[in-house]
Amino acid sequence: MRLFCIFNTTVNPHRDFRICHLNIQSIKNNREKFQQIELQLANVYDIITMSETWLTPDTLSDNFKLLGYHPIYRRDRINGVGGGVAAWISNSMIATRKAEYENPLIEALWLEIRIHNNKFYFVSFTDRPRPLPHSGMYYRIC
Repeated sequence: MRLFCIFNTTVNPHRDFRICHLNIQSIKNNREKFQQIELQLANVYDIITMSETWLTPDTLSDNFKLLGYHPIYRRDRINGVGGGVAAWISNSMIATRKAEYENPLIEALWLEIRIHNNKFYFVSFTDRPRPLPHSGMYYRIC
C-alpha cells in the first residue's frame, strides 16, 4: 500500500517547513496505514495532517506515536461514525493547540507553530461533517 498526500508542499530550501495532508479513511482500524505513515512520510514532512481518522475519545493517543514528532494532536467526531482530524508536528517545532479558535460545529484543529527562526504560523485543517445543521453555516464560520 502506498500513501499519497492530497496537499504537499514542494521541497524547497527557502521554505520554512514541509506539510502533507491525508484523507486517511480510518487510521483507527487499519494499523497498516499507520505503519505506512511511519515508513513513507515521517521524517520527510514537518507537519502531517489527516482527515477522516475515525478515532473516538476512547482510542488511546499512545497507539499513534511517531518517532521525532510531538504526541498526536486530534479532534475526534463525538456524534456519529467516521470523521475526525489529527496532526503530527515535528519535534523541531514548537506547537500549541489553539482551542479558542475551534468551533464546536466544525471538526477542525488550530495549531500555532513556531519554527527555528522564531517565526510562527497558524495551521488549521478541517473535516466538514455532512450534513451540517444549518445550510451554508460552514462557509460563514470558516
